[in-house]
Amino acid sequence: MFRFGWARYRDGVKQEGLASMRGAIKIDQTNISYLTKTSEVLMREGDQANLKEAKGLLDVVLKQDSENIDALVCYGRIVEKTGESLENAKKYYERAIAVPDANHVNAHFYLGVLCEKLKDFERAIKLLKQTLVFD
Repeated sequence: MFRFGWARYRDGVKQEGLASMRGAIKIDQTNISYLTKTSEVLMREGDQANLKEAKGLLDVVLKQDSENIDALVCYGRIVEKTGESLENAKKYYERAIAVPDANHVNAHFYLGVLCEKLKDFERAIKLLKQTLVFD
């Protein structure tokens, strides 16, 4: 059910795909992969209701696995999109890059972009250069 939903979403049938993804979560409310991927989809959709739902799903993920890099990065992006403190978003990105052997390009990229917004240009350049090593 989840994979079908993800495929439908990717193919542009977004609402049907998202409905299938939500249905899969109702069946298995602890599947970290389902919760995280659905949160990423909701975050991309960007409206406040979807962002709130995504945060709730990510809260479940982070209770199970506080070092889930994808969840931490997604949470940071949601915090930025909801207009909360950039410093709060930064905390999630910082947690993601602090995970041992994290080498997660998105964590470094979004933290680098955030550092640029915060006028910490030296750190932004360092982080963005690091993304080139990962890629």
